[in-house]
Amino acid sequence: MSMRTRIKALLRHPDKASLIGQEHTVKGWIKTIRQQKNCTFLELNDGSCFANIQVLISPESAELQKMIEKLSTGCSL
Repeated sequence: MSMRTRIKALLRHPDKASLIGQEHTVKGWIKTIRQQKNCTFLELNDGSCFANIQVLISPESAELQKMIEKLSTGCSL
């Protein structure tokens, strides 16, 4: 089980490039969902700051894509 990371901590991290490829657990509420042809973008906010974080759901995650189709803005993840 990975520890929860606050969005505020991710956005204030001094070396954001070092975060690429790492796994983080973020919990929050969906602010927007944009489903594209090849992927889905979620904007998530956890209340730790006013800014949202964008989550990219790739098309290879078929099970996750099906679950996301049932969600709407305001749902918690």
